[in-house]
Amino acid sequence: SSTNVIPGRVRFSLDVRSGDMGLRDQAADAFRESLSLISKERGLKVEMNALQNLPSAPSDESLTELLVEAMAQAGHPKRSLISGAGHDAMVMSALCPTAMLFIRCKDGISHNPREHVTIADTEAALQVMLKFLDLLERQRR
Repeated sequence: SSTNVIPGRVRFSLDVRSGDMGLRDQAADAFRESLSLISKERGLKVEMNALQNLPSAPSDESLTELLVEAMAQAGHPKRSLISGAGHDAMVMSALCPTAMLFIRCKDGISHNPREHVTIADTEAALQVMLKFLDLLERQRR
């Protein structure tokens, strides 16, 4: 591809997520409205199709707190995020409490053949998970 060529057609997808469904829907509506306005102003044709509209699958608060504590015990900053990630958590959260640990990917690319994690980051995640399992076992005693 070339940086100075104006394409005749562009296709892309957008994944809008939030722990608050109303906020997520507002953001998606604002994006659609902006895209419609821009395309109208520039004489472009735009087609938008919703591929999925799935409810959020919030992580269990107590498991998330344990995971954050495990991160600290493994020597990492305490961090938490609302991902809205479907993955298996969407299905499993209907059956049992869930929480997710994300591993940093090179250049932020995930769910793509170019996804890459380092051995060091994988080892760090393993240490966090071992701490998490230890904390979980202690809590259940």
